[in-house]
Amino acid sequence: MGESQKAQLLAGAIALLMPIEWDEPFGLSFIEALAAGTPVITRAKGALPELLRQGEHGFFAETEDELVEACSRVHCIDRAACRRWAIDHFSATRMVDEYEAAYTRLLELSAERREPEAVVMESVGFGD
Repeated sequence: MGESQKAQLLAGAIALLMPIEWDEPFGLSFIEALAAGTPVITRAKGALPELLRQGEHGFFAETEDELVEACSRVHCIDRAACRRWAIDHFSATRMVDEYEAAYTRLLELSAERREPEAVVMESVGFGD
């Protein structure tokens, strides 16, 4: 299945039902579903509680009965809100901006750490 087919499948789905049983470190599949405007029904494992909000972008459920019950409520989720959330928090533009900001902070910290060392080196005659 190609990326465009996957995007069409996700966009046409009522929800992404993915009852994982592991501590998900990120969850790209969940973000792809939200970006397509598709609510997610899953378990609150690993990073997932940070990626979607209960009742706004889908539902967290633990047992099979709770998962089934969540499926019956998925029509209450605003699909446009799911898409907005994904774009606002996980778009390529946002990710690039966040990486640039992180690298800038690291460079600034690195420069701050080098300055005192340079002063010491110059004071003992090694900075000439």
